[in-house]
Amino acid sequence: MKKIGYCLMALAITQVVEGKAQTLKSTSDSVSYALGIDVGSSLANNGVVIQSASFLKGLNDGIQGANRLIGQEEGIRIIKAAFAKAADEKAALMKKEETAFFAGLKGKAGIKSVDSTLYYEVIQEGTGAKPTAEDEVTVHYKGSLANGKVFDSSYDRGAPIDLGLDRVIKGWQVGIPLMTVGSKYKFYIPSDLGYGERGAGADIPPYSALVFEIELIGIKENNAVN
Repeated sequence: MKKIGYCLMALAITQVVEGKAQTLKSTSDSVSYALGIDVGSSLANNGVVIQSASFLKGLNDGIQGANRLIGQEEGIRIIKAAFAKAADEKAALMKKEETAFFAGLKGKAGIKSVDSTLYYEVIQEGTGAKPTAEDEVTVHYKGSLANGKVFDSSYDRGAPIDLGLDRVIKGWQVGIPLMTVGSKYKFYIPSDLGYGERGAGADIPPYSALVFEIELIGIKENNAVN
């Protein structure tokens, strides 16, 4: 199996680079190209502006041990400063987009708010009891970003979930107790009531406004659904 794997890796793979065909003829070629893609994609995702010529010179100087234009300590300082600046600019942009999103909700027909932070609309009003912030509830939900991209859905999984309201994001802790059993609400949750400046994995970036459609199916009490 290993022998087959090495043979496959050594096969010629043709890629197009700046309009010219470049053939990856060996494992070393493939590894080198893959590392280039990985580093390039990582830097692009972090928002650091890269000058290709200077980057390639630095890369070659590092590999070949040539005379370097910048010392190691200075290089570390420059890199840290660049990443910090990129992170600050990205955070500022995300905050601006979040502010604009909630500004568009204010005064919109059918949308209410709790202390002008959590916004919601009633899709269907139930007639059952309301949970407290300490209750365990059964819900169906769909979560998406402000741009409409769905990142999680119990509907897609085909089953509701049971959860304790003391173990969910603050937006749910504030919002779900507004609902009666049988209700379905749509919540617009700011990042400070969601996942904040860190986000959550690859699906929820930092400073993301969250949109949840939540259906309150029941309140758990002594392992029985009301």
